[in-house]
Amino acid sequence: MAEVRISVRHLVEFVKKSGSIDSRMSEPDRAVLGTKIHKKLQKEAGEGYESEVPLAFECEEKGIQFCIHGRADGIVDGELIDEIKTTHVATIDFEGEGGEVHWAQVILYGYFYAVQEKKESIRLRLTYFHLEEEAISRFERTMTLAEMEQFFKELIEEFAEFAKLMHDFREERKETIKHIEFPYPDYRKGQRELSIAVYRTIAAEEKLFCEAPTGIGKTISTLFPAIKAIGEEKTEKIFYLTAKTATRQVAEDAVQELKRQKMRLKSTTITAKDKICFLTERRCNPEDCEFARGYFDRINLALFDLLKHEDTLSREVIEVYARKHTVCPFELSLDAALFSDLIICDYNYVFDPTVYLRRFFADTNGRYTFLIDEAHNLVDRAKEMYSAALSKRQVLDVLRKVPKQDKKLHRALDQLNKKNARNQ
Repeated sequence: MAEVRISVRHLVEFVKKSGSIDSRMSEPDRAVLGTKIHKKLQKEAGEGYESEVPLAFECEEKGIQFCIHGRADGIVDGELIDEIKTTHVATIDFEGEGGEVHWAQVILYGYFYAVQEKKESIRLRLTYFHLEEEAISRFERTMTLAEMEQFFKELIEEFAEFAKLMHDFREERKETIKHIEFPYPDYRKGQRELSIAVYRTIAAEEKLFCEAPTGIGKTISTLFPAIKAIGEEKTEKIFYLTAKTATRQVAEDAVQELKRQKMRLKSTTITAKDKICFLTERRCNPEDCEFARGYFDRINLALFDLLKHEDTLSREVIEVYARKHTVCPFELSLDAALFSDLIICDYNYVFDPTVYLRRFFADTNGRYTFLIDEAHNLVDRAKEMYSAALSKRQVLDVLRKVPKQDKKLHRALDQLNKKNARNQ
């Protein structure tokens, strides 16, 4: 029987997340800040508060064995499950009694714990820490085991439809990859040796640095063994990283050569947000963009449609389905990438600390293979990624906004402006 492992957070976000994309609310360091707040509140909770309690639950649905796992932020005296969230919304503006996704998360923890400890009911609590005010809002409810069981059953049934689609695809993918062969009659000089070296490196989970002349066919010589490794479950996902659009096209063409042998493989090409945006000027908020407005209400249907009917998720294909379902094409490509075997993208999406794909690297340890084309370019690109620039105009803009009464800050900014002017 097939097995699917998924965290509580990823499960509830996939099924229950709703609303719009709004870049004005995004915060790259939110996870780090949230962790600090969690630890602070857990420490202040006192005796009887057990922090970061691991919980797991297994069940069968649609012929798939699901293992759902996670950590409850806190369990109080064995009677109350506490889930901590941070928010920028002020206490006075806080509507309702917590978000649907947040309640779903704590209900699942409550259900798993109640089953584990043989409890007929349990108290559930959402704790919100309001960042600007440093204030706390708490909401509680009590649910019976039967109520939580019904909630979980409906949730896993909805997710199982999607999981079954992907499971059936992966079974077919595994079988078709077994039969693919190197797509050309003969290897060029060095190609066979390179392919063998790449395959062995992936199998051994090691690193390989390769220098080869132009024209040897490095792209197919690395992709072919990497895809073979996916079929043999030696790796679960390939990232093909490049700095140029032209070389991304070469990678796409190489995959198409293999697909001519009836190979099933889902590949996604991630195009830069500014390039793929449907608007003349990119504005990622619900007021200005219909593709951002209500994105999370429509994305699951869009994903199911896309993944059911397409294997090659190129820019053109992504754009067609994004328009069909009125969803942001860039975000659709990122969400589709979660279910793809091969992701073709720029270096930035793995190495840049600002734009890297957090959904893959922030809180998961996937078995990934990275094929880095022209890796010598990473030196200069890394310098750009990890360097900051400060212009004279930026300093002057801040200086004008600082009240002259604040002499200390005014003087510091004035000195910075003069120093900046000397360096330009």
